[in-house]
Amino acid sequence: ADLSAEELPSAMVLTTDPEDTVAAAPVPLLGDRAEARLAVDRTADRTAARLGALRDAAPLFAPAERVEWAGVLMALALLSGDPLLGTVRRFCGGFGAAFYGLRTVLVTLVAMALLRIRRVEQLRDQQPRTLGLVLGLDRAPDAKTLRGKIGALLASGQMAPVSTAVAQARAAASGPVRTVYIDGHVTVYHGQARVGETWSGRCRKVVKGQTANWANLPGGMPLLAVQSEFNEGLSRVLPEVVAEVRRVLPEATGLLLAFDRGGHSALTFERLLALGCGLLTYRRDPGPPLPDSLFLACPTRIGPRLCDHAPHERTVQLPVHETVDRGPERKPRRRPTGRTVTLREIRIRRQDGGQTVILAGGTDLPATDLAAILFARIGSQENTFKYLRQEFDLDGLITYRKDPVAAGTDHPNPRHVEATKLLRALCRQRNAILTRLGQNCVILPPKQPIAKARASISPERLGRLADLDSRIARLREELATLPPREDPAQAGYCQPSTEGRMLSALLSTTAWTLESRLVDLVAPHFARAQHEARTLVAAILRTPGSIALQPGKLVLRLEPQSCPARTRAANALGQQLTAMALAFPGSARRLVVEPTPVPPPPPRPERQRN
Repeated sequence: ADLSAEELPSAMVLTTDPEDTVAAAPVPLLGDRAEARLAVDRTADRTAARLGALRDAAPLFAPAERVEWAGVLMALALLSGDPLLGTVRRFCGGFGAAFYGLRTVLVTLVAMALLRIRRVEQLRDQQPRTLGLVLGLDRAPDAKTLRGKIGALLASGQMAPVSTAVAQARAAASGPVRTVYIDGHVTVYHGQARVGETWSGRCRKVVKGQTANWANLPGGMPLLAVQSEFNEGLSRVLPEVVAEVRRVLPEATGLLLAFDRGGHSALTFERLLALGCGLLTYRRDPGPPLPDSLFLACPTRIGPRLCDHAPHERTVQLPVHETVDRGPERKPRRRPTGRTVTLREIRIRRQDGGQTVILAGGTDLPATDLAAILFARIGSQENTFKYLRQEFDLDGLITYRKDPVAAGTDHPNPRHVEATKLLRALCRQRNAILTRLGQNCVILPPKQPIAKARASISPERLGRLADLDSRIARLREELATLPPREDPAQAGYCQPSTEGRMLSALLSTTAWTLESRLVDLVAPHFARAQHEARTLVAAILRTPGSIALQPGKLVLRLEPQSCPARTRAANALGQQLTAMALAFPGSARRLVVEPTPVPPPPPRPERQRN
């Protein structure tokens, strides 16, 4: 997995040979008996791949009973209509002569995410033939083979255009877009390499990791992720994220961007308004609360919330400051520009008496609608990040490669930062001791030397003060020689593979999209869909079942769920998928899901009469 493109074996190097497009089309239908016989023994296909005559093994299925993870076929059938497979093939070509071709590798990775197999190495703990039954193979690829294929895929360097094209296709299928939620997500790094540090709101501390700025659609649908070069703040990279969103949504007009306090910057607000975008965020320094008399006492609904007072709105002007670079060895300085940006300030009086302050600009939506849009971010985007991280391993490293940091990147010198913190702490200790001692000293004349005032101090305290004075002097001398800024490239910093993080995000969002489509289909048939729909779908995907072949059909029958209500919901989901006439990726057989018999409820015991 750590080899370059030149060092990879010939069967693991991506090629743009036009003959690879043949592997993208579904294979012609075989007879049921012929396919069942060929699916068990793929020796001929492996020999053809070794001789250079096969570029991807066709999915062939054999009848089997109690196939573990048979339910994942319901999600993989939806994958044939997802833009992932076609987009990756269009930009990356294929692996050349191989039994495990590009389509097979992508379907395997998506199936692993849906089945909650979090790492490639965890394939060693699974039965390869069992997973191969639901992939249309005699056995699933092992961890070493899959690592090599992933390395070849990342060596193409095409993950950025692939992510943009997939986001464009999914945004076009979701309908008109007016609001985009933007937020940063920190991927914590636990390895030994020297990686940049940043603040993690989830961990509530400074951690080693990389930042990705995500753009999500309403409802929590992840649209795209823009990788940060070296943990730059959201206020600095927000214009770049907006430019990427504009490429994905070229026809969107009046786009409203909602983000948190990390993007609060008057200069950034000015740039966003100049681009014709609306903005919606919280105010970082709201100042003192306004009098309660300014809030109109009337029931007001803000999204699902019912407030006792209507929002109070006024116009504010924020001064615009810009950062001045004072050289590589000096801290940048912020200076006023004399310009101001005019925004709408919306204050909402909470039930506890506090006030939530919102800033909005470039939009004429009512204050209640803007507040509902911003409050919905916590319930959609934040929960989506948490679900992707816990269920689909969003933060996992799909490759162990490292990328160098671009030269010239501005970064604070960590030694200077640590020395400055230590100096401040020592000064606080010295000032605290002098304050306590000064309260017990006699007031001296103004011009009397400090040395005479210390004459009454005990030797232990004098020694402590002398030690603090000497340490403070040494730290000041050290700070005079340390530059406040440094070049991370020259300091030996690196970052996890950008292509690998893009591929990991692409696979996680694909699994989330497929699962969300199943959730939407099963929700009308499940009473507790609001709380347990995703749990039910995840259980259905891992449910064992039987596979049978009929002319032109792949027949699936799952085993019962944990209760009759869940079994009936799974049957309703299967009926809808059958009506959609979906085919497994690369196969011409249509998926048919037969209903699972629902056991009758047990008879109620008769009451005994006295």
